[in-house]
Amino acid sequence: MKSFSYQARWNFVISVTAQVVSVGFIALVSRLLGRVDFGYYIWITALPGMIVVFDLYLGQALQNRLSELIVTNDRNARDKLIWGFLWGMLVITLVFIAVCALVAFVMTSTSIWHMATIPSQVIWLGVIYVAAAGFGVPLLVAGTGFNAGGQVHRGAAFGLGLDLLTKLAFVGVLATTKSFFFAITILSILTVVSNVIITIWFMRIFDVVYLAPSFTVIKTAFRELWFLGNAREWAVLRVADGFFKNSELVIGAFVISSATIGDFAVLDRLSTALMLAANSAYVVLGPTLAAAGARGDKGRMAALTKKVGQFSLVGLVLFSVLFLTAGEWVASLWSGRAIDFPFLIVLLICARAWTRVLSSLYWNILFGYKLVRGLLQATLMSGLAYVVLYGALISRYGVLSILIAQIVAQAIFLLVAWRLQAKYHLVVSPTVASAA
Repeated sequence: MKSFSYQARWNFVISVTAQVVSVGFIALVSRLLGRVDFGYYIWITALPGMIVVFDLYLGQALQNRLSELIVTNDRNARDKLIWGFLWGMLVITLVFIAVCALVAFVMTSTSIWHMATIPSQVIWLGVIYVAAAGFGVPLLVAGTGFNAGGQVHRGAAFGLGLDLLTKLAFVGVLATTKSFFFAITILSILTVVSNVIITIWFMRIFDVVYLAPSFTVIKTAFRELWFLGNAREWAVLRVADGFFKNSELVIGAFVISSATIGDFAVLDRLSTALMLAANSAYVVLGPTLAAAGARGDKGRMAALTKKVGQFSLVGLVLFSVLFLTAGEWVASLWSGRAIDFPFLIVLLICARAWTRVLSSLYWNILFGYKLVRGLLQATLMSGLAYVVLYGALISRYGVLSILIAQIVAQAIFLLVAWRLQAKYHLVVSPTVASAA
């Protein structure tokens, strides 16, 4: 198992590389599709962000439990948990793919959704992509396995390589055939193939013994997560958090024009890329806290959260300087067309980045200390505020409503998380730590 600092450094390098790849990919796709079709592309690729709520955050519970089993060197229990989770989540995935297809059928063949501005063909493309992303369950197993095994950097590198090949194939097909439908279909197929490949690599590297699918294997794994991983709270938490964090572009596409959604998404993707690159230590923090907790090493847990808190503040300052001074210029250069929003929008995207990064830090702290009910409380309160604000503002204020609703919601999450932190005396806050 590699050290925290080693994983964090390499994960930072890989994260920066991944964001550079993403920037180049979006630049090509934006130019090849044009404003309207690019807006549809953004909607389609945002859909899996809604669908992931159906893993019910059992992946997070799996990661925590695997971290403990690896520390205690219980290989037999580890293998049973991995395969039981894999087979069980594949069954759940198939069920929800069928539900998505039914929803798409209702949307395209009845008058219930007559206000929708998205063409039927695009909706069915969304179903195809959602089905492919649904089979990301193997990637979920591999990702949590690499993280729990102290190999975050290795899993990220494998994922980056496969993602690069998939993106190159998509751009090549789109440039050659000029067919949006065919390119999305190819992208969906390659997404499934990539997920299977990275899972096979994970199984080989960690020498996971194969277990055939059976009701007993699935039941044993889910019962363990249910009782040891607080799965009941995780399930509610996942639904609340998923709809809170991943709904803006999907819902907004029905109210805001496709072209506006596309332009906003370019600026938003740039913001996300900068944030992820600056705060890649978060990926390492969660499983490392879980492993330290399994050993009862509270001192290491506190030291790690202080260190990551310091990194967060430095990363946010650098992000703010770059984004406020050159965000729209970079986005325009990136997309090949003028991206021009009022300065208030740019400023609010920057403000949202601060609340998002800090709330993610406290999310990982509460997650690492297994305060699932505290996370649930904070998420439900912030999610309720988000839904009310977003619902009230979106038809009138467009993309501005997305930013206002998320900033307020994430600020509420932070307030609740700070109170929980003080109540349980978990760790010195990032601000205090950075001043020390």
